[in-house]
Amino acid sequence: MIELRTARLVLRSVEPDDLDPLLAVMLSNPEKRLLDEGSAGEAGRYDRGMLERDLWLGGLQPGGHDAVLAEGGAVIGMIAWMDASPTDGWPWLGTVEVAASRQRQGFAGEACRCVFELVARQGPAGMRAGVPAPLAGARAFADSLGMREVSRVERMLAAGPTDVAVMQIDFPT
Repeated sequence: MIELRTARLVLRSVEPDDLDPLLAVMLSNPEKRLLDEGSAGEAGRYDRGMLERDLWLGGLQPGGHDAVLAEGGAVIGMIAWMDASPTDGWPWLGTVEVAASRQRQGFAGEACRCVFELVARQGPAGMRAGVPAPLAGARAFADSLGMREVSRVERMLAAGPTDVAVMQIDFPT
């Protein structure tokens, strides 16, 4: 069970009543859905069943966490992270998504800094995130958090092979 607090947000475990507002958040960001989702031959297609599948798969990952971002009780976004990747041992930041109508108000940064503080207290030297090249805004956001590019990889996303920057933030010692 997750419950973290920032000045304006509660980051908490996803509950069944959160699914419809969380789906609305996801659908408010069609650029991201076109890149990483699609079914029935339709790029960007995403529905409640797919959201439930994604949350279920995330829950199967050892050390994986999914949390809604709630402001005043209203779900305005989501953040996901894992304590340690089985591939490289680093903690990884996953989805960070805020409803389109609530973007550019500092909520995503506030949530990420909260997760960074939590992970840093657990001892790792830093945290990583993958930023797909087509999402220039995501790269600018990672840069604003103090993350730096440490490598590039190609990943297969729904939109096809995609260049992904591996970003890293180092925690103070």
